[in-house]
Amino acid sequence: MHKQQLTEFKLRIHTNPNDIQFITSLGLFTNLTRLEITNHISGHYVLEHFSSSPPILLPNLRFLGLCRAKHVLKCVNTPSLVSLGISDAIRSDINEGGLILYEYLQRSNPPLETLKLEFSHLPNRNLLRNILRQLSTVQSFIIKHSDECFDPSLNDLQDYSQINDLWSLLSINSPSTGCLLPNLSRLAYYRSCQDAYKRRKEQGNMNCVSNGCSMIIKDLQDYIEEIHGASFI
Repeated sequence: MHKQQLTEFKLRIHTNPNDIQFITSLGLFTNLTRLEITNHISGHYVLEHFSSSPPILLPNLRFLGLCRAKHVLKCVNTPSLVSLGISDAIRSDINEGGLILYEYLQRSNPPLETLKLEFSHLPNRNLLRNILRQLSTVQSFIIKHSDECFDPSLNDLQDYSQINDLWSLLSINSPSTGCLLPNLSRLAYYRSCQDAYKRRKEQGNMNCVSNGCSMIIKDLQDYIEEIHGASFI
């Protein structure tokens, strides 16, 4: 196969962490338009210390999907990317995923139209604001707040505060106020509390999980009316 023939590639890392070294050769496939990388090795981050200097240039890549592989963003440059999906529910520093995403957006400056994020926690307010400022072309923003990585040190009020930061950053207080995500037309937020509810019940620490979610949805409905051109789906 000629290297110019490859336009789509899926990498599944199952047993051998050395498989990730194949990522360094992706720059040979300049016509690659779609890339999906999934890490199936549990218990540790096989990609955490992987790096490439300079970053691997994928000039024609338009779709990038990463599952438990967010560190790939540290070593790629994708100036044509329009769709990015990151699914990462592994327990890590609360701002780690956000910082990796922010540095990637600054480096690649992709014309993103669709962004799908699944994290166990949102980054802090200042970092979240900086990320949103890099997403002026995004039309569809989908967030999944995962409870797969349950951290008993974070209670439901803290979870509520994190998502509330997002709604407040997206809200418009007056017509003269500039807005983040000016081209946003679809905003979706998902959170499954079933597993967290079960774990908290087993630990005797309920903290009104269902009530917390009700508050989040109620506030979301209030904020959504103020978000520029957005519809909640």
